Amino acid sequence: MRGLDYLDHESDRGVILIIGAMLDELLAELLKNVLEPSVADKLVNGSTAPLGSFSARAKISFAIGVVDAQDYKDIEVIRKVRNAAAHLDSRQGFNSGFKSQSIIGLCGNLSQNVLITSASAREKFIFAAKTTCGSIMSHVIIAQIVSMHKGHSAALKAVQGHTKGFMYNFDDIDEDD
Repeated sequence: MRGLDYLDHESDRGVILIIGAMLDELLAELLKNVLEPSVADKLVNGSTAPLGSFSARAKISFAIGVVDAQDYKDIEVIRKVRNAAAHLDSRQGFNSGFKSQSIIGLCGNLSQNVLITSASAREKFIFAAKTTCGSIMSHVIIAQIVSMHKGHSAALKAVQGHTKGFMYNFDDIDEDD
């Protein structure tokens, strides 16, 4: 998550687009590690792939239980903010950053707001993005470790258990399997 260290020096639009791209890539990586390898690449890679968009990756990740409800809610808000910043607004140009009332409103829907109520929309967005990226990254790491030792279906179950608050017992990994 190296890109998150440099957000202080980015424009509002830069922050939004970087975070959106990072979450999109983390979801793609997560899906590649929990789906059957023979089809995962075809499903996830490419803009015309069934799971080639940020929206599709977020929805399927939540639907199969590898992203919990809180992370999904924040991913959807981040995705909507990313879409608003990525497209030219005839009134605001590309400058529809954290001063835009619609983006401020969206940032008010982030689940992490209860922890930092007095922060600016930009600070709330970055904080929620860091916690969400961290959560998804932990799922990716679990999926990678388990899929190497037990296969992708075991990785799917391990991450599903982790999103429900159960910790995966790595002692269960038997390298002879």
